[in-house]
Amino acid sequence: MAHVAFSLAAPFDCATAQAAALALLHRGTPFDWLPGAAGPDHGTQLSVVDLEGQEIRAGALPAILDWIEDFHPGQPLHPEDPATRGRHRALLRVAERLPARLGDMLTARTDRDLDIAQHFLLDLMQTFEEEAARADARLSNVDLALAPVLWRIALLDRDYATHVLAPLRRLRGRHERILSLAPTRRALNAAAERRFHDRIGRSAGLIATGGNRNDWSRALGPFGA
Repeated sequence: MAHVAFSLAAPFDCATAQAAALALLHRGTPFDWLPGAAGPDHGTQLSVVDLEGQEIRAGALPAILDWIEDFHPGQPLHPEDPATRGRHRALLRVAERLPARLGDMLTARTDRDLDIAQHFLLDLMQTFEEEAARADARLSNVDLALAPVLWRIALLDRDYATHVLAPLRRLRGRHERILSLAPTRRALNAAAERRFHDRIGRSAGLIATGGNRNDWSRALGPFGA
């Protein structure tokens, strides 16, 4: 895409920006990341400028991934089948809600709030577990939208025993395969992990403090073992 310049205006630890970065990295497309130039309301913004200086801007995750898709007609990550493509676009709207649900877990300061946050997060994730059961092996925009959030949840499960991914066997396996790909590892790397752990510490919630949070492994039965 030599005739188009891509840039992301967002903090480095923004899940939406990381999903956009993955969509570009997996296509081998260079871009600038401007962490000090967040878009309106301090949100993520993708800017696309052609040689004539015409600029397109997008802020919502589905719109960002659609614009990247449109500028890479030879590297589609939306399904070819119209019905499946429509379902994937609907799933991207659901994926937009995941960072906020995860944020509710990180900031929960009581067992009650943590239980509610984890319940709503798992409820949303079940939608993608069902999709993983019917999806083929090809990489999709839904995979890229989910990857930054699943990566964060996997770190919580590993380091804080939150057990969120334990019952989501298909989704967990699909994420592990995508995380093994070199472009994914470039964005979700050790530096990104340090930034996420710093954010957990700043949240001062039950997860960060190791407070008297409930053990969800019992509720998950054999999945939480």
